[in-house]
Amino acid sequence: MTTGNGLPAPNSGLGGWDQVAEGAIIHPASNNYAAALRNAGVELTYRVHRGYHDWPNFRDELREAIAWGLFEPVAETSNAWVNDTVATHGRLWELAYRFDAPPERVVRFRRRGDTLSVSSAGAPVTITTAGGCVLRVATPGQVEVPGAPCARLSLRARPRVLRAGRPTRLRAAVTPAVAGVRVQLGEQRATTDDRGVAILRVCVSRPGRRKVRGTREHVLPAVTHVRAVGRRARCAT
Repeated sequence: MTTGNGLPAPNSGLGGWDQVAEGAIIHPASNNYAAALRNAGVELTYRVHRGYHDWPNFRDELREAIAWGLFEPVAETSNAWVNDTVATHGRLWELAYRFDAPPERVVRFRRRGDTLSVSSAGAPVTITTAGGCVLRVATPGQVEVPGAPCARLSLRARPRVLRAGRPTRLRAAVTPAVAGVRVQLGEQRATTDDRGVAILRVCVSRPGRRKVRGTREHVLPAVTHVRAVGRRARCAT
């Protein structure tokens, strides 16, 4: 978390209301928010710097946020958390949710171990786990989250026939269409996008049957096969 303190920085603009707003409103509000987070036990990095509510300040802060890792994948998983939302659908760690109708109020999801509770929303909610388990919850209510997968991925690869020694663009698609499935043929690997599709650049030097495998945490793996034809040929490096 970062904020200007209302004092001009070397690259600050003319100031005016931007400077007044930063010094009199934004900076004090940020201090109060940081203090509240710390009092709630939230781990926080908070930096106050010179500058105020203008584009030079925003650009500097954006560069620092990107360098810090703002857009990097979040690898952590947790089975103890609280989330408040008014969204009709979304994702909470490895759980996806969708309400039958837009919530009438702020809804609280709380997970403690394998138990997931949902506060009153005015409509039931469907929970889908990363392992393909589909759970219906009448709100308010709670449900036990299965620890084992309920579904197996289905994997298709095109083309099914490869020419030995010839580099080929292999399109692998998983069902259900989920992101983050690791698809592998030999030493070549790629990860599916939001459409459940991964593109591999492959070259098989010998004819024969080859296994294409798709794996993802919490889901039973999927396997399909392709076949290389023709004479043995060296793949260009």
